[in-house]
Amino acid sequence: MIPKTKLRNNLPYVLIGLNLLFTAQVHAEIDDRRVIADCKKIPSYARAGNAAYQKGDYVTAQKHFMNQVAWTEACHFSDEIKVDSGARATAYNNMALTYIRQGDLLKAKAWLMIAPEDKKSQYNLKLIADKIAALPKPTIYAGEYWQYAGLGNWNSIEVTPKGNKFTIDYNGYYFGIMGIYYGPNMGQFSFVSTIPADGKVQYDQSKADKEIDYSGDCKVNMQFTHADVTVETDGDCGFGHNVSADGNYIRVR
Repeated sequence: MIPKTKLRNNLPYVLIGLNLLFTAQVHAEIDDRRVIADCKKIPSYARAGNAAYQKGDYVTAQKHFMNQVAWTEACHFSDEIKVDSGARATAYNNMALTYIRQGDLLKAKAWLMIAPEDKKSQYNLKLIADKIAALPKPTIYAGEYWQYAGLGNWNSIEVTPKGNKFTIDYNGYYFGIMGIYYGPNMGQFSFVSTIPADGKVQYDQSKADKEIDYSGDCKVNMQFTHADVTVETDGDCGFGHNVSADGNYIRVR
């Protein structure tokens, strides 16, 4: 059992309003014809995003480009709709450009680093490299850190000052094969801790809330730097099915 904490509302626009407690009837409604029809909408998402982008409406552009990202990833397996890695990288770059235009360079970099081998990504990374280098250097670990979860979503670790300590919130997602329709499995935890000079923090689930009887022994080890945080879990953390906090998260704020 995981203690409840706030969930970031960063799910793709296409998923808003879907009931995650799907039934067999809902399964039956999603057949190959529907998938193909939905995948054919990808160009329309790109056009709508480009139209909003050209008008300087970057928030609206992001909503359309988010759909472009989600569906280019979800449809890459289709024999009817050919979606290659270049098309996915284009969608990532579209999202990055909206953040560049808004001056949110670290989030732009995060999007570009999903496909760093792509020439478009490399070009845009070079475009913002000097500007990122000129940003004020953080002096504390408070901020937000991202790890790509798929379908346009990010696992996140948010660190917020609380007196002389910090509240550390984790929200993670896992999308199955039909996750574009049914939404993600989710996992989260939240705790308050100091972050010492060496950046090492441990979340011990069994000690986080003594009123909750946890079924497993879970420890989450975090290594913070001012640029990222690396996470390693030890034990059964009881997140949603296939949700994992492990890996590297880059700072975006």
